[in-house]
Amino acid sequence: MSELSETLARRVGERVRELRAGHGLTQLRLAERSGISRPSIANLEAGRQNVTLRQLCALATALGVAVEDLVVARP
Repeated sequence: MSELSETLARRVGERVRELRAGHGLTQLRLAERSGISRPSIANLEAGRQNVTLRQLCALATALGVAVEDLVVARP
């Protein structure tokens, strides 16, 4: 992975974790809502796995946010 893709993977993972926790969801519950396996959710949150566009859309929908909220750094 390039440095840019690693940084983006970490950023998306951190945002997913923050939003999931903020909604009071477990990784398992987010997995059920998004159709993504719980191990994949764990790997995404840890920045060990790149998120696909389909997963990004599914996560945004499951968390009730726009895709941009998972990708764009907010101050």
